[in-house]
Amino acid sequence: MEEERFGCTLEDGLEDRRAEDRVNKSPSTRLTLDKIQLEDRTKAFAIQIIRFVANLPKSRIGHVLGYQLLKSGTSVGANYREANRAESRADFAHKIGIVEKECSESLYWLELCDESDIGDKVVRSQLLQECGELLAIFTSIGKSTKART
Repeated sequence: MEEERFGCTLEDGLEDRRAEDRVNKSPSTRLTLDKIQLEDRTKAFAIQIIRFVANLPKSRIGHVLGYQLLKSGTSVGANYREANRAESRADFAHKIGIVEKECSESLYWLELCDESDIGDKVVRSQLLQECGELLAIFTSIGKSTKART
């Protein structure tokens, strides 16, 4: 539907953005592309969280766990985008710290789902893996940023 209205897809827009970054920011192309790739990855994680939560059991436990996971899991990407638009290095470091905390909280809720055997086992396993990797990435970014501040 959106493709019909605007004549392009989200992926087309991302490709245009990537190409523009390669042309306009040649010295920092790798850094810019890494940021875009990580923004895309955190958005994909949020979408996977949304789909996982949508399929949780329609029970009190499913609603509570799902609500908490939905809040923390979708805020990882939103806060990372905000960090990339920080006004200073200190602001970036602070916002990356928030991303790290939200990612850690998401991992906690996913571990509870896993240990309680709630939700699709295969999807849960994939989310646990991705969340652990994202947490490691943001922890590393936070540490290196604080070392330079």
